[in-house]
Amino acid sequence: MKQLKITLFGILLIALAVYADAVIIEFSGEPSQDKIILTWKTSEENDIDLFIVERSANNRDFKKIGEVTPRGNNSEYQYIDGNLAGLKNVYYYRLRVRNQDGTFQVTESITVMLKISSFAKTWGSIKALFQ
Repeated sequence: MKQLKITLFGILLIALAVYADAVIIEFSGEPSQDKIILTWKTSEENDIDLFIVERSANNRDFKKIGEVTPRGNNSEYQYIDGNLAGLKNVYYYRLRVRNQDGTFQVTESITVMLKISSFAKTWGSIKALFQ
Protein backbone atom coordinates (compact mmCIF):
# COMPACT_ATOMS: atom_id res chain seq x y z
CA MET A 1 0.00 0.00 0.00
CA LYS A 2 2.83 2.39 0.88
CA GLN A 3 4.56 1.73 -2.44
CA LEU A 4 1.28 2.40 -4.29
CA LYS A 5 0.99 5.80 -2.58
CA ILE A 6 4.57 6.66 -3.47
CA THR A 7 4.00 5.60 -7.08
CA LEU A 8 0.79 7.64 -7.34
CA PHE A 9 2.53 10.65 -5.82
CA GLY A 10 5.36 10.33 -8.37
CA ILE A 11 2.88 10.12 -11.24
CA LEU A 12 1.08 13.20 -9.92
CA LEU A 13 4.34 15.18 -9.78
CA ILE A 14 5.25 14.19 -13.32
CA ALA A 15 1.77 15.10 -14.58
CA LEU A 16 1.95 18.50 -12.90
CA ALA A 17 5.36 19.17 -14.43
CA VAL A 18 4.26 18.12 -17.91
CA TYR A 19 0.92 19.91 -17.91
CA ALA A 20 1.90 23.05 -16.05
CA ASP A 21 0.32 26.11 -17.62
CA ALA A 22 3.38 28.34 -17.58
CA VAL A 23 7.00 27.40 -17.35
CA ILE A 24 9.13 30.34 -16.27
CA ILE A 25 12.69 29.37 -17.00
CA GLU A 26 14.35 32.55 -15.73
CA PHE A 27 13.27 35.38 -13.41
CA SER A 28 15.68 38.12 -12.33
CA GLY A 29 15.86 41.74 -11.22
CA GLU A 30 18.53 44.40 -11.67
CA PRO A 31 18.76 47.80 -9.98
CA SER A 32 19.17 50.80 -12.26
CA GLN A 33 19.50 54.17 -10.49
CA ASP A 34 16.06 54.82 -8.93
CA LYS A 35 14.24 51.85 -10.45
CA ILE A 36 14.40 48.07 -10.65
CA ILE A 37 14.16 46.21 -13.95
CA LEU A 38 12.56 42.78 -13.72
CA THR A 39 12.97 40.30 -16.57
CA TRP A 40 11.69 36.78 -17.12
CA LYS A 41 11.60 34.17 -19.85
CA THR A 42 9.04 31.47 -20.49
CA SER A 43 9.15 28.23 -22.40
CA GLU A 44 5.44 27.40 -22.42
CA GLU A 45 2.39 29.58 -21.83
CA ASN A 46 -0.57 27.26 -22.26
CA ASP A 47 -3.85 28.92 -21.16
CA ILE A 48 -2.11 31.85 -19.44
CA ASP A 49 -4.32 34.89 -18.89
CA LEU A 50 -1.95 37.32 -17.13
CA PHE A 51 1.38 37.78 -15.36
CA ILE A 52 0.91 39.74 -12.12
CA VAL A 53 4.05 41.38 -10.70
CA GLU A 54 4.17 41.58 -6.90
CA ARG A 55 6.59 43.37 -4.54
CA SER A 56 7.34 43.07 -0.84
CA ALA A 57 9.61 44.85 1.61
CA ASN A 58 9.76 41.87 3.99
CA ASN A 59 9.40 38.78 1.72
CA ARG A 60 6.04 37.96 3.36
CA ASP A 61 3.47 40.61 2.52
CA PHE A 62 3.36 40.93 -1.27
CA LYS A 63 1.32 43.57 -3.09
CA LYS A 64 0.45 43.77 -6.77
CA ILE A 65 2.41 46.49 -8.58
CA GLY A 66 1.66 45.68 -12.19
CA GLU A 67 0.41 43.34 -14.89
CA VAL A 68 1.94 42.01 -18.10
CA THR A 69 -0.02 40.39 -20.92
CA PRO A 70 1.39 37.05 -22.14
CA ARG A 71 2.71 36.89 -25.71
CA GLY A 72 3.05 33.15 -26.23
CA ASN A 73 5.61 30.39 -25.86
CA ASN A 74 9.32 31.20 -25.63
CA SER A 75 8.81 34.88 -24.79
CA GLU A 76 10.93 37.37 -22.87
CA TYR A 77 9.33 39.99 -20.63
CA GLN A 78 10.42 43.13 -18.83
CA TYR A 79 8.70 45.14 -16.12
CA ILE A 80 10.21 48.35 -14.72
CA ASP A 81 9.41 49.18 -11.12
CA GLY A 82 9.95 52.92 -10.93
CA ASN A 83 7.59 53.51 -8.01
CA LEU A 84 9.85 52.55 -5.14
CA ALA A 85 8.35 53.64 -1.84
CA GLY A 86 10.86 55.28 0.46
CA LEU A 87 14.55 54.59 0.37
CA LYS A 88 14.63 50.90 1.21
CA ASN A 89 17.70 48.99 0.09
CA VAL A 90 16.14 45.54 -0.40
CA TYR A 91 13.00 44.57 -2.30
CA TYR A 92 11.48 41.16 -2.97
CA TYR A 93 9.58 40.31 -6.14
CA ARG A 94 7.55 37.39 -7.40
CA LEU A 95 5.26 36.61 -10.29
CA ARG A 96 1.70 35.43 -9.84
CA VAL A 97 0.59 33.71 -13.04
CA ARG A 98 -3.17 33.76 -13.59
CA ASN A 99 -4.51 30.96 -15.77
CA GLN A 100 -7.61 31.31 -17.94
CA ASP A 101 -9.55 29.02 -15.58
CA GLY A 102 -8.91 31.43 -12.68
CA THR A 103 -6.24 29.36 -10.92
CA PHE A 104 -2.83 30.80 -10.04
CA GLN A 105 0.80 29.77 -9.97
CA VAL A 106 3.31 31.73 -7.90
CA THR A 107 7.07 31.84 -8.50
CA GLU A 108 9.68 31.80 -5.79
CA SER A 109 10.58 35.31 -4.70
CA ILE A 110 13.77 37.03 -5.83
CA THR A 111 15.75 39.59 -3.86
CA VAL A 112 16.96 42.84 -5.43
CA MET A 113 19.21 45.32 -3.63
CA LEU A 114 18.70 48.89 -4.79
CA LYS A 115 21.84 50.95 -5.29
CA ILE A 116 21.19 54.26 -3.56
CA SER A 117 23.82 56.98 -3.63
CA SER A 118 25.17 58.22 -0.31
CA PHE A 119 23.73 61.65 -1.14
CA ALA A 120 20.24 60.20 -1.51
CA LYS A 121 20.58 58.32 1.78
CA THR A 122 21.80 61.45 3.58
CA TRP A 123 19.06 63.61 2.06
CA GLY A 124 16.44 61.03 3.03
CA SER A 125 17.70 61.05 6.62
CA ILE A 126 17.68 64.86 6.78
CA LYS A 127 14.19 64.99 5.30
CA ALA A 128 12.94 62.45 7.86
CA LEU A 129 14.16 64.65 10.73
CA PHE A 130 11.82 67.48 9.69
CA GLN A 131 8.66 65.46 9.16
